[in-house]
Parts: sequence; C-alpha cells; structure tokens
Amino acid sequence: MNDVRDVLINLIAAFIGLLLGWSWRRAIRRARHRHSQKFWKRLTSPRFRIVVGLFQDMKFAEWEWSGLIGAGDNAALLELQEHFDQLKVPRTRLDYADRLGGDARKENLILIGGPDGNRVTGEVMTRISGTLSLVSPDGESPFVLDSTTGKQYRPERLRDRGSFSDYGIVVLAPNPFNPKTHVLVVAGLYGYGSWAGARLVTQEEFARNDLVVSGTPFEAMFTVDVVDQTPQHVSLVTMRPLSAKRPSPEIEHRL
Repeated sequence: MNDVRDVLINLIAAFIGLLLGWSWRRAIRRARHRHSQKFWKRLTSPRFRIVVGLFQDMKFAEWEWSGLIGAGDNAALLELQEHFDQLKVPRTRLDYADRLGGDARKENLILIGGPDGNRVTGEVMTRISGTLSLVSPDGESPFVLDSTTGKQYRPERLRDRGSFSDYGIVVLAPNPFNPKTHVLVVAGLYGYGSWAGARLVTQEEFARNDLVVSGTPFEAMFTVDVVDQTPQHVSLVTMRPLSAKRPSPEIEHRL
C-alpha cells in the first residue's frame, strides 16, 4: 500500500513539475514577445487576411496558367507565418490581390508588395494620407519618394559583386474600406525589400518602438543590403505618424 502511495506521490510531483516548467516557459515567451503580441493583436483579431500580388501577364501564361508569385513576396510570407507560429496566432488563408472579393477588403489586411504587383496595395495607398510612396516611372528605376522633402531614394549596386541595396516602406493605417479594422502595408521597391520589410515588422525591437507601442497610425521607410540574394540588416531611414499632408503641387507635377 505504501509503495502505491509513493508511486502516486511521485507521479503527482512529476506532473506538477512539468506543469510548472510549461507555465514558466510560457511566461518567459509571453514576456519576450509581449510588444509583438500587442502589435499583431490589433491586426489579426478577430480575423485577418494576408494579400499578395499574382503575376498573370501573357508572357507568363504560356508556361504557367495559374499565375506566379514573386520569390521575395513568398519569402516575406514565410517570415510572417513563422512569426505568427511563435506568437500562437491562428493561421489564415492566403489571398491574391486580383482575386480578393469586395467585402474581403473590409477585414484586417496585411498587404505584401507594392502597387505594381499588388493591386490592393495601390487601392489602399491612394486612399490614405501619407508622405512616403513607391514610384515606378516608365523606363526608369523605381524609387521611394518622401513628399515632405521631395527626396528620392533609389536602390544601388554595392562594391561586392552581386550585392545591392533596396528600399521599402511599412505603413499601418485604419483600413480605408472599414475604419473599424486596420491595414498593414509591407512593400519594397523590389521583392528583396518586401522580404526585408517582413523581417523588420517581426522584430521585437520594432514592436518596442514608442510610435508602434502608442498604437498611432504610422509610416516608415527602411533600407537593406542584399548579399547572396538574401536581405541582411534592415535599417530604418525614417518613421513618423501617418500625416494628412499631401505632396506639394510641384512634386505632383514632377510625378
């Protein structure tokens, strides 16, 4: 009888030990990601959609009828999904911009890629008041325009063979199709910029930024060096509250 009691006591002690260990690890994880949890909760609760662009140009249709997604956008998607798994955010289905129904635009949206590839990004950016925009002139390299200064930020090749820089923007705003929800734009001038943007917004350091913590709508521009076809350290160039200021007439004329 005493042997049975001892076994039960040991089993109960082991169970309590496992429970305490699990609770401790959970508490550590929550403390480590508490700012990220708060940031993503407003974007993923109760429902959200991740939207990427789908390339269905006739030159692609000859050998892939279903369309193509950019490699950089796909890498950005994987970065977000891995981060959501860490935060225990339920997975959502992937939506393609040109197949997104009208009512779906009213939900929380995470938009990957700029307006050239993601039509919904273009729809959103034309409906919010921001000072940072992605510009793709015909026959010229794309650039980020800061309308407060008129300065253009363009990618450039670095000294190392095969290395270059890219720029991108991150915008958090009330959803222009439904002010009760939010939209997050993560877009680079090229796919590497979108990939780097996803890495930026999944960093706890980014979530601890005072502007992000405040919950204020914001816009940010970043730059990244790309080496061996992989984004390296992502650096913020500027980050500011989303402004109602519009580009000056001379800048609009230049565009």
